[in-house]
Amino acid sequence: MKKTCYNPECAEENPQPLENFHKQSIGKHGRNARCRVCVTAAQLKREMVNPSTRYNRRDNHYKRTYGISIKHFEMLLAAQDGKCAICGTTDSGNPLTGHLVVDHIHGTHRPGNVRGLLCSVCNQTLGLMDDDAARIRKAADYLEAR
Repeated sequence: MKKTCYNPECAEENPQPLENFHKQSIGKHGRNARCRVCVTAAQLKREMVNPSTRYNRRDNHYKRTYGISIKHFEMLLAAQDGKCAICGTTDSGNPLTGHLVVDHIHGTHRPGNVRGLLCSVCNQTLGLMDDDAARIRKAADYLEAR
């Protein structure tokens, strides 16, 4: 099934596949009236005009995803001197946001389950190792032995 983006300035070829539209319960076909490209462009435009929009969006993201406010994030960042809790780099390794990422116990959204802030590389490494401390120790032993 296909749908047309109702933004007159849409650069995408219409009609588009439904996958190009965010889900929205009250929208036609259960989708937003504007395609993902137009929604993102409008969000970026709002953020350029009003920087507090970006701050509020980040705050809502941290609350929804990790159960902490952006102020708590900033306190963690200050406590870690702006560095990754594992490797100590100040480079987040995240080209999209430039921020360190929140390391948390997966499947939980309570502030007590936030472990710290990591660079993207360290965060991905923990994820690939299934947050298994014994496995990570074995990997370190392996590297040190060679």
